Amino acid sequence: MGARRKTEPTEPHHLKLVDALVENGGNVPAAAEAAGMTYINASKTIERYKEFILDKIDSSLVLHGLKAAKVMVDTLSDDGTIPGGKLRLDASQQVLDRIGVAKKERIELKVESEHGLFILPRKDIEDGNEEA
Repeated sequence: MGARRKTEPTEPHHLKLVDALVENGGNVPAAAEAAGMTYINASKTIERYKEFILDKIDSSLVLHGLKAAKVMVDTLSDDGTIPGGKLRLDASQQVLDRIGVAKKERIELKVESEHGLFILPRKDIEDGNEEA
């Protein structure tokens, strides 16, 4: 079987359902009611457009990543008076981890050699096997 195509909703009530899900944090019964759909039809619609919905979630996390970064920076100057500071810091770190913003490690490498140093690609990649 080939990869499934991502389909986007075109019907107004389907779009309204997706928007309501994003706004209310995934409350399916409330989103179904807002879109004028039954719970069963809403569930089927969610299954049909799950790739589209996942893209919406991903976009939401990216936007919240900006807020998460600000929380982390603000925490640096916190004198302990920000309520829930530790909880907000942990939540911010989780958001940043989910969107792929990770701490970077630096490795210092010193090589003393009479000859130059050459870095070659792995043998299996060189042979055209890029999945290894």
